[in-house]
Amino acid sequence: MKRNLTRSEIRKGGGRGTGEDHLHEVVGSSEFEIFIPPNKQVKGYLDLKRVVEALGCEVEYPAHSRQSPGPRFSTIKITYGGRVAPPEVIRQAHQWAHHRNLLHSFFRPLLEGSRGDAPSSE
Repeated sequence: MKRNLTRSEIRKGGGRGTGEDHLHEVVGSSEFEIFIPPNKQVKGYLDLKRVVEALGCEVEYPAHSRQSPGPRFSTIKITYGGRVAPPEVIRQAHQWAHHRNLLHSFFRPLLEGSRGDAPSSE
């Protein structure tokens, strides 16, 4: 592994790809948050917002998040009215965050029967 990185390489980030390798963990989320570090200009937000809203989800920016990695980080929050967001919305937002090397968080609700519990017959 290369240890001496140039300033340019550090700015580009970790090169984490598109996030397809762990998309299965994110799909099924009812909330998806993207964290923008202080003093970072992020291009493409309006395009992301347009696509996400066209698919029926809500975009809040700046938003408040308890998962924020720091007090100066800005947060983009994507929700679907408390329901599980469509997979295409999550895929688009997740890929957008990875392409810009931004931290992100998601919330997957625990659905009835998801722990192997049999539904009640009463």
